Amino acid sequence: MTQSDLFTAPTAESERRKGLERVTAAKADFIAAARAVALTVARRDGFVTADSLREECGRRGIGPGQHYNAWGAVFSRHPGLRWSGEFRVSKLPQGHQNLQRVWVVR
Repeated sequence: MTQSDLFTAPTAESERRKGLERVTAAKADFIAAARAVALTVARRDGFVTADSLREECGRRGIGPGQHYNAWGAVFSRHPGLRWSGEFRVSKLPQGHQNLQRVWVVR
């Protein structure tokens, strides 16, 4: 694979899927725990973002260790949440003011 291959839609989607599968397999316990927390936060607050999930998981001592890509896998194909169509700007330093999806209960 060449670098230019990464910019084709089929290759990019395939690589994204493979990456999610790898992190999901490597961090299955963390992802299961964080998904439960995400659903709890969404039910309590009406929505959940990556920031609100990180904050709540931090209070509960739940974290992915060194594999920070695992945070994104929490929301991917979450059976109890759906994207609301909204974005919010991250306020946490590790979020670098990136746009975050706002998730709600299905």
